[in-house]
Amino acid sequence: MRLIGFSLAVLLLLMLVLGACFLFWPVQSTKEIFAGNTYMPYSSEKSVFGNADTQQHLKAPVDSQLNRLKTTHTIEQNYQPSQVNTADIRLIEGRFLLNTRLPNQKLALDNFFEAITNQSDTAHVHVAFYGDSQIEGDRVTSDMRGILASTWPTQQAIGFVPIIERSINVSVNKTLGGNWLKYSFFDKKHPKKRYGASGMTFKFSPPSASIKLKFHRMKHKGYHLSYGKTTKPLIVNVYDVESWKRIASDTLKPDSVANANFHRTNWSEPVQKVKFEFISQASTEVFGLYLYSSGNGIQIDNYGLLGHSGYGFLSANASFMASQHRALNTRLIILQFGANAMPYINSPKEYDFMRKEFGKTIQKIKEICPQASILILGPGEMARRVGGSYKSYGNAQKFANLLKGLAQAHGAAFFDLHQLMGGTPNLSAWQRKKWVYADGHLTEKGHYALAKALSDALLQEWSVYQQAN
Repeated sequence: MRLIGFSLAVLLLLMLVLGACFLFWPVQSTKEIFAGNTYMPYSSEKSVFGNADTQQHLKAPVDSQLNRLKTTHTIEQNYQPSQVNTADIRLIEGRFLLNTRLPNQKLALDNFFEAITNQSDTAHVHVAFYGDSQIEGDRVTSDMRGILASTWPTQQAIGFVPIIERSINVSVNKTLGGNWLKYSFFDKKHPKKRYGASGMTFKFSPPSASIKLKFHRMKHKGYHLSYGKTTKPLIVNVYDVESWKRIASDTLKPDSVANANFHRTNWSEPVQKVKFEFISQASTEVFGLYLYSSGNGIQIDNYGLLGHSGYGFLSANASFMASQHRALNTRLIILQFGANAMPYINSPKEYDFMRKEFGKTIQKIKEICPQASILILGPGEMARRVGGSYKSYGNAQKFANLLKGLAQAHGAAFFDLHQLMGGTPNLSAWQRKKWVYADGHLTEKGHYALAKALSDALLQEWSVYQQAN
């Protein structure tokens, strides 16, 4: 009996300890949705506001398993892009783009249009499209390339390829080999704030690493590599995977200078499947890997930062990042941020905080890329689950108006996605068309609808620019 009593006491004590652990164990509060195979989280309130020391750096949950990949790791397996039937895309008619007039009487998009006029026949004119999970994986941007190509000399190539990304890329399958580490001005910060134009830096461990690419939409004919200082030579071998013929082999000299180095190689024949092999006895930073088709023209680069709200620019080394954009000839920057902050912006104090931080972000981007026009893409409608249904947060238009005012104050253009979606605090119109999920993430048709509306708006302003010049 004493033994039984002792056992019950031990069991009771164990239950109490486990209960206390459960009570005080940190809970992951991040909301998330799976759209097909795509993981798309919203940031938690703590990740948006943090504490007094970290308010300017908004964070999202970090998947440590994807930050460091050991051995060969296939990120996207056998992805087959479905075809969008564009016949049923009927956009709401209206004018959704505000091309702010500047004090010198130029318009906000004029720097970009001047580059198209004067440079697109002889050079690449880059468009840097930054955003969160709505665009990550080449969504929206892949459609924009095709739409704009009917009027502008637009590259159909994918452009920037992130070595590591968390969602499926609609334009390319990737297989990594070796040890890769990812830094981002959003989650895992670079110790010296050295980021590529994407806001990311990738680093491989010696002696070698690789990335194999299979393009869905077109063949590519060359690449541009931005890499960091290294004490040992960096060998880059490029193979046509279909024939396993080595189509390029470059030995890049070591350089101890802190600035980034740039290298470009064209291939004699375009390829559909390509493998890059990096070999060096020193750990080397890769700031950007860009894939091109033949010729020059406008290149739209997708810089998706899942879960982000835009403030990472504030932690970047402005001069270092500026050197990247100068080398790329970036002439338009599109910013699609804000949705991850909307669930937590309610009080006047919080709106004032967002206004100040977004204002500082725009100023930092102008410092990084003074030669570029800036276009701010306002947030669309968002909803949260309440009971058994979804309910709108109801503050999308107020938040859009905040960003519109900042765009006007800082000489940027503004596109109102919320008005494009109907302007009312619900998702019903776009949901009926299957353009948006219940929580506010765009579907494949929704990505095309946004790409079409944004492209049409840019072309409309282009027509106005041509008439005035």
